[in-house]
Amino acid sequence: MDTSAKPPVISIMLVSASALAFEVLLIRLFSIIQWHHFAYMIISLALLGYGVSGTIMTLLRERVMPHYVTAYIVNGIGFALTIIASFLLVQKLPFNALEILWDSAQWGFCFLRLCLVIVALLVVFKKAPIILLRCSISFGLLFSELF
Repeated sequence: MDTSAKPPVISIMLVSASALAFEVLLIRLFSIIQWHHFAYMIISLALLGYGVSGTIMTLLRERVMPHYVTAYIVNGIGFALTIIASFLLVQKLPFNALEILWDSAQWGFCFLRLCLVIVALLVVFKKAPIILLRCSISFGLLFSELF
């Protein structure tokens, strides 16, 4: 990578802002539709996504960094597409936690639907930090210098 190149600060700002806005949107959505208990799950999923992406970037740094530009663009497009796809998928899944109280036959189905919601949202919250970590690693920046 060229050492005189400047980091893509505007795209870093847009990815950070969109990830935060998506998190706030999901917190509000879950607090209205599924009570406030599942709204806290979004914060945990976001933190888990950041942890998973940090682990992935640590393990695959040597393979990914030579193809920085291509990987950055692909992950940026993937992030934009997974935000829309996961939001639509979460809206379509018929998850109702109150069914567990009156229909014990639904226990497995509700748990399966909750797992699908978690996986769908974890994919989104894994993409944004990978984009940010790639910029940080390739340009040798600390996040405190960017933000």
